Amino acid sequence: MRYRKISVFFKEYPTRLNRVLLVREDVDLFTLGVVILVSMRAMFTHYFMFKNKKLDFIPEGFYHYFNPQKEDYMTNYHLLDLGNDFTLIYDTGEYYEFSVSVESQPTDIQSRKLCFFVSGKGAGIVEDDITTLTAYFAGEISGEKDDDDHETGRYMPWNIKLKKYKDYDNPLRKKTMERLLTVELAFVLNELEKNKVF
Repeated sequence: MRYRKISVFFKEYPTRLNRVLLVREDVDLFTLGVVILVSMRAMFTHYFMFKNKKLDFIPEGFYHYFNPQKEDYMTNYHLLDLGNDFTLIYDTGEYYEFSVSVESQPTDIQSRKLCFFVSGKGAGIVEDDITTLTAYFAGEISGEKDDDDHETGRYMPWNIKLKKYKDYDNPLRKKTMERLLTVELAFVLNELEKNKVF
């Protein structure tokens, strides 16, 4: 099977939250988005979309929010249709924006898996609370803090288990990430298909 190496960076703090993955080059855009966001520990309580220089690519269920002249369904397109550089947006309210680069040379691997984890930094997104994550990255929240701050509206993540904020920066375990990208990925894809999200 042919794979492409993709590098995914959180645009606001690219050195703090990123992933490098090997992804099958025949993957459709909906599945690609799920792969990337599972690796970022998203809970899929929000939609996601891709943008390149020409079009926005959205899930079919989200279509009525947008101008049909400028968008198209994700399932009609594949990884290589986007070009070498594009953007992934998760949660259009919080607006997690990721830059994605695709390596031009394919890699042949004897496997049928959708993807492989190569490397990355940061535990993942903080679901429903991008301001807490960026405040931590900016040094406004101590790494020693271990509870919610109702006064400032900054809360410990509910989608990532952390004892203290500094645990966010612990090295990612390859075994944990591989489990995420097999067991959890299969579960999420199945649930999204059952609920006719795409």
